[in-house]
Amino acid sequence: MARTARASALWLMALLAPSLLGAMRLRVAHRARATTLLPSRRTAAARRSGVALSASEPRELADGDFHMWSPEPDVHKLGVRTKGWECTFETGRIARLAGGAVLMQAGDNVIFASACFQAGGSPADFVPLKVDYQERYSAGGLTPGGYIKRDGRPGDAEILTARLIDRPIRPAFPKGWSEETQIISYVLSYDGGSPPDCMAVCASAAALLISDVPFDKPVACVRVTRGADGGWALNAPMAEQASSDVSLVIAGTTSAMLMIEGFCKFVPEADIVEACAFGHEAVREICAALGAWQAHVGKRKATELVRTIPEQVAAEVERICAADLERVLSIRAKQERERAFGELQRRVERELTAPAGGAPPAAPAAAVPAPAE
Repeated sequence: MARTARASALWLMALLAPSLLGAMRLRVAHRARATTLLPSRRTAAARRSGVALSASEPRELADGDFHMWSPEPDVHKLGVRTKGWECTFETGRIARLAGGAVLMQAGDNVIFASACFQAGGSPADFVPLKVDYQERYSAGGLTPGGYIKRDGRPGDAEILTARLIDRPIRPAFPKGWSEETQIISYVLSYDGGSPPDCMAVCASAAALLISDVPFDKPVACVRVTRGADGGWALNAPMAEQASSDVSLVIAGTTSAMLMIEGFCKFVPEADIVEACAFGHEAVREICAALGAWQAHVGKRKATELVRTIPEQVAAEVERICAADLERVLSIRAKQERERAFGELQRRVERELTAPAGGAPPAAPAAAVPAPAE
């Protein structure tokens, strides 16, 4: 019986050996080919910037420096160091079907963020953006102790962090974008030291930047506090933040600050200006690194879905209704104002849809009432 089993195993190994050996050779050749062809995947913008991807991870970065490398095929990383704080962005390892997915790590904190959109929605005059942020129990090595072991609804701190992500990102969308867009940010690992809220903003903006969503302005966020030596510190641990008299969350782009919030304990105005300049300089360095990274790994933007109003149409609408619009909006009675505004809107539609060179379609033209005294 044992001799028969041993013979069957030897026969199976002899049958599968050629295919397994071929698969191993194919995998080794694929890795070698991907490593060889990796530098040629740069875009024209990356060639102009003079920054290239590397196959090896840097050992140490200087302040204000960044490095891009690809440890595996289709996995791309970005290391950034600014003001003594270092972080790493990674894409291509998980959530490959998302429009953009980023793993951001700083110390033992790991944040996952993804960005997607759904085309085909009805036109709107706002950005239908939804931001979900969740701090999982497993990130801190914990498990809910009740009957339900899954994570529950977001708490107050998570809702406030989702709003923190939304505020600097929403104004950076192009005018005319009205597709359903969603950002998901999860805390996968938490070291119990530095809060992950600013990292969630950076990871979410990076996921949008490399996705097919027409979002092409790098956005970063940092927290500035005063250290024990009187100098400014970037994203310091919570133990050091508790003894600081200044704590500012600064988000922005390479050209401007988009959001400043925080608190201070009766410090001079010059110190606040200095702290804002310190934080914005760090934001600019992170944004510059993300912009160079986008040139290598970013997807083609769906700019054809951005709905813009031609200048000729806007000028024609202003010509038709500018004289009566102010008078209509000055009507105090709500129902009367809405009725007058509807008549004005229908008049604009009739004149815009009239045949070229002809008179607009006949319709009863209601007089716009004067505002009530």
